[in-house]
Amino acid sequence: MALKALVIEDEESVAILLESILQKNRFTQVDLTFDGKEGLEYGLAYPYDVILLDVGLPKMDGFEVLKQLREKKIQTPILMLTARSDTQDKIKGLNSGADDYLTKPFDRDELVARVSAITRRGEKLNLESDFKVANLTFNPRMLTLSSQTETLHLPLKEAQILEYLVKQQQIPLSPDWLIDHVWRFDDEVTVSTLQQHISRLRKKFKRLGTTVDIKVVRKSGYLLKV
Repeated sequence: MALKALVIEDEESVAILLESILQKNRFTQVDLTFDGKEGLEYGLAYPYDVILLDVGLPKMDGFEVLKQLREKKIQTPILMLTARSDTQDKIKGLNSGADDYLTKPFDRDELVARVSAITRRGEKLNLESDFKVANLTFNPRMLTLSSQTETLHLPLKEAQILEYLVKQQQIPLSPDWLIDHVWRFDDEVTVSTLQQHISRLRKKFKRLGTTVDIKVVRKSGYLLKV
């Protein structure tokens, strides 16, 4: 299957390197943009299978580009690229709707693996309509969780976790089961990674003012408590 990618990177040499790597790995079209404003325009105007988004961009930084793409309901998988090692930057990107991040300088094989993983997860998005969860509305296609007063965008992995929990409300899902189904192409994911995503979902429940929670059933796994 032919794939399309958008690279938003202000360092020309890095952008050209990314273009070369992607073209060798199933991407027949790779559009290069060199500032945040132009990148946002491309991201809003054309459909892509993945967006590689640098954090430190001129005219508009990567976080703002990400924010505006998600506000406009662009659900394309996004891999954030950053030269920073600050954990808070990574957390900020993931909480704002990025699907993954990679710190520069990056290893080519790791880049390919991460791009492959998030594009395959994107292909598995459920196209069902809304789910009602107590006083919340969950849309797995749009990756949104809404109350009567607020709508939150969910990063893809959080949405997939919630979708499995919603569909299996009477059955506790073990950490291994969730990891296998949400991160099936990434062998390096640990239970700690899953716990971090569960924690972020719980915080979103609290923010939306609901009694919905994710409970831990001893020796069984996670269960959505409505």
